[in-house]
Amino acid sequence: MIRALEESNPFYNATEQISDFVEMLHGKNVYGNYKGCVVVCKKDKSNFKHVKWINVTKDYNTLKTTLEECRGQKDIYININPFKNFKRERDNVHQLKFLYADLDVENYREKRKSYLSIEQTVVAIDYLVKDFKIPQPTMLVHSGRGLHIYWAIGDYVSNATNNIFWEDIQLQLYQVLKIFGADRAIVTDTARVLRVPCTVNSKNGAVCKILEYNSNNIYSLEGIRNKYFKENLDKELQDKKTKIKKSKIIKNNNIINLSKSKTPFTLHKSRLDDLIKLIKMRKGKLEGNRNNILLQISYYYAVTHKRATEEEVIEFVTEINNLFQDKLKEKEVKSIVKNALKYSIQKLTEMENNKVSRNTCLYCVSVSISKPLQAGLNYSNTTLIDLYSITREEMQNLATLIDNEEKLRRQLEKEREARRNSEGLTAREQKKRDTYNSIQELKSNGFTQKYVATSLQLSLSTVKRHWKTVE
Repeated sequence: MIRALEESNPFYNATEQISDFVEMLHGKNVYGNYKGCVVVCKKDKSNFKHVKWINVTKDYNTLKTTLEECRGQKDIYININPFKNFKRERDNVHQLKFLYADLDVENYREKRKSYLSIEQTVVAIDYLVKDFKIPQPTMLVHSGRGLHIYWAIGDYVSNATNNIFWEDIQLQLYQVLKIFGADRAIVTDTARVLRVPCTVNSKNGAVCKILEYNSNNIYSLEGIRNKYFKENLDKELQDKKTKIKKSKIIKNNNIINLSKSKTPFTLHKSRLDDLIKLIKMRKGKLEGNRNNILLQISYYYAVTHKRATEEEVIEFVTEINNLFQDKLKEKEVKSIVKNALKYSIQKLTEMENNKVSRNTCLYCVSVSISKPLQAGLNYSNTTLIDLYSITREEMQNLATLIDNEEKLRRQLEKEREARRNSEGLTAREQKKRDTYNSIQELKSNGFTQKYVATSLQLSLSTVKRHWKTVE
């Protein structure tokens, strides 16, 4: 069932558009027993202001009425997965009802990373569906400068196990769609808010509108995994198992001992330094990642300075905030720090309980950390590199946020340096110099080339080659 708004009147059939969106988003009869709360937000610059909270469990009809009142307004958003109560936080998500992707198509075109228009991207997505690369969307929405894609997944309780399962599928969808400008930050964000159809994108004045609604497309996480991503996810799981097996395991206490591995403290300190250096290298321009990187910096600073008070963390993060061209307000910085401290306190508690030593690798600690923390701020290097689009040139100036290719380059360079002596010569170069000096010494004493070759056990051609050479 295709829904497209007429160009001559962007709000044509708006009631039907909003009805479809409400049915898709929170239809009780379509997607199981819906429980929880939604919030309608208005974006002001980079901040979201709550327009209205609605407990859909008790007051379902108000949702449609509220969205109709927002018709034609600028930058109106709504959460996709319902909350337990009136708090817009990941920890407060009640149900996982959708997988989703946010494609910033126009931004990708402007950066010359892609040459596809939004219309061409829609066609490309259709081909991906036909090639069984991704499931057919439940709803496809033109967001004004890109596309929002929704896949309904019924009703999953938001808990540690389901969240990880959800994130695994989200990451696979991102990997397929990132060439079209998919947002990496959305992969782990169960509390995401997205634009409401029939509202206006203030960046270009375009109307957000539904392009396609397939109400019968209701999936399960298990079904999507097995049909589309089983091979990839099974391989990732096997790679993790292989990596663990290759590690040296001490049987007595079953601790993996990698003495050269960084401890969590030194690792987080290095990442903290790298993120600050990244901000400086980019001269305070991190489009769409300012809040994320400040949250990460707050977390790493709190973990590596466990005696720091909340005020001291805020003071430090405020200094980093001043490096950005588009700085956050003081109260916004405090909010970010407060959120990061929840994770840092939990992290420090886990480290203390596990008695982290200098010779204990990060894996030993991370296996015992609770799932919510792992899903929160305990990102891998690969994720951080992907999230902040760190380039090959930037990696050369960073200590920890580097990929395997950069690690190999540094290792080879280190090995080359190790092969050189105090004068900077390799063994081969030193041997060549010694040969030359020996030949020149005998030559200066009046010996013939034939005699020199015989006494030094060299070929005559070698002696001739060094006879007139000036080193």
